[in-house]
Amino acid sequence: MKKKNILIRECTIQDSMFIYDLYNSNVKKKNFNQNKTVTFKSHQKWIKNILKSKKSIIYIGIFDTKFGYVRIENLFDNFFNISIAVTDKHIGMGYSGKFLNLSINKFLKKRKNSFLFSFLKKNKFRSKNFFLSNSFFEIKVNDKNKLYQFLKKDNNIFVYFKQL
Repeated sequence: MKKKNILIRECTIQDSMFIYDLYNSNVKKKNFNQNKTVTFKSHQKWIKNILKSKKSIIYIGIFDTKFGYVRIENLFDNFFNISIAVTDKHIGMGYSGKFLNLSINKFLKKRKNSFLFSFLKKNKFRSKNFFLSNSFFEIKVNDKNKLYQFLKKDNNIFVYFKQL
């Protein structure tokens, strides 16, 4: 049996409802720094701004159907926040790591010398292990506050993951 490839493409306005539903799912709320439901009106405004932006991007992952998104949003200068969300059905199937790395590589071809950060709640060991299994390296930063950074070197670009 031939293994299918993951396809990635840039988000369009037609993906708005998919991202909205995935972002507001109960599982995602537990894993992200988000406690409240986002209204569709505020989501539409946010996604239109992302789509107009020259510095931020959302990639859609497709394997038979849409299964997730990687969001890379400009914080300032060459510093970007990166996050990944995958449908509950596709968690643990092995697509997420490949999707994350395909998205990072595609982004870095356009935005060389960029720094990528990701933030998540404490004690999210599955997320921590996900980043470690995708060639990120853990660097202890502050023992007192239990802050950690994960470092990945890609084509002389440093990618960081920070646990809050």
